[in-house]
Amino acid sequence: MKAVKAVKLFSFLCIAVLALNTRCAQQSFPEHIASLSLTGVIDGMDAQREVDKLHMKEIQLKSVWIATYGDEEGNTATVWISESTDAEQAAFQTKLMMKKMWHNPHTPYSHLEIKDSGERTYIFQGMGQQHAVFQKGKLIYWITTSPGVFEPVLRSFQ
Repeated sequence: MKAVKAVKLFSFLCIAVLALNTRCAQQSFPEHIASLSLTGVIDGMDAQREVDKLHMKEIQLKSVWIATYGDEEGNTATVWISESTDAEQAAFQTKLMMKKMWHNPHTPYSHLEIKDSGERTYIFQGMGQQHAVFQKGKLIYWITTSPGVFEPVLRSFQ
């Protein structure tokens, strides 16, 4: 009888932890940014698989979240947030990613601008979108938007 109660309690706690983790990931993204509304959040292993697929290899990260936004005019934004083990590792991963991108002769990105007001932000264009990459503590952000909504989306996460 005690074993059954322990299993039920363990199951309840697991469900509660999963619900809290999902809720926290959802709450870490604003519901609205300018004309955009939050349309989805992917986290956990599904988000990790998307990052690995994008890099064509396994990237060592603690957590990953991907949020998508859209509006009635067709503007979109995708916000990728990856959590490294610590701030030093996040800085290393960010710099390495940008270095590899800019030294690739086939990169689809252009017009690199680096803003440094306490934190380095890489801003560039490519594939019809505007992009920003920056690091805050142990988090790495990659923001991709339609050109008309870039500034408000970037401001929401910096």
